[in-house]
Amino acid sequence: MRAVEHPFLEFGAFRSKNLWWLLLAFLVMDLLLSTQHVLQNIFTSAVMQYDYLTTTSLKWFEFLGVLLGAIFCWQYMLHTKGGHFRLMYIGMISILLYIASFYFILSPSVNVERLYLPLILAGFGHVLIFISLTVYANKNVAFTLYFQVLCILGFIRMGVAAPIGNAVYSRAMTAAISSQLGAIGSSVNLGALPYAGFDGVAYSQV
Repeated sequence: MRAVEHPFLEFGAFRSKNLWWLLLAFLVMDLLLSTQHVLQNIFTSAVMQYDYLTTTSLKWFEFLGVLLGAIFCWQYMLHTKGGHFRLMYIGMISILLYIASFYFILSPSVNVERLYLPLILAGFGHVLIFISLTVYANKNVAFTLYFQVLCILGFIRMGVAAPIGNAVYSRAMTAAISSQLGAIGSSVNLGALPYAGFDGVAYSQV
């Protein structure tokens, strides 16, 4: 930035008002939404064993949540004078409700219809936070630096928050599976398991 005459990102972009607060908000949002990329995929593919078509069809309900969130933001900003922070809070609550609802419905016997509402909440909350923070940046950042600030926010979302969130959840899931398998293995008495003899009759090893 100091050596190039026209840098891609100017130093003034990092001095924009409340930039670091915006970066933190995007970081928290994508860390929370990492559950959708890790835990949800494990649940639908490994536990429920949904095929590719069923898993893909679930994206329509997430898209429905995005559409409802965009309409809600448009009406909110058009007819009310509430601040952008209220929109962000509603979005965060929607994402937390998505995570909480998934936590309570996780079961191999759950119907696929019960996943519809959590996915709508995820899309709804995601677009609410994204729009509110982007519009907030538009009102507080000079136009000459606005697109540079959007670039910085994109780097944080896709280059930092998403990989860190996926790595944390994947590592936690691996550790949880290993500990549970170890607990199951230690509680099994191999000597009491029956085995089949040459005559086809099951005998006990004890």
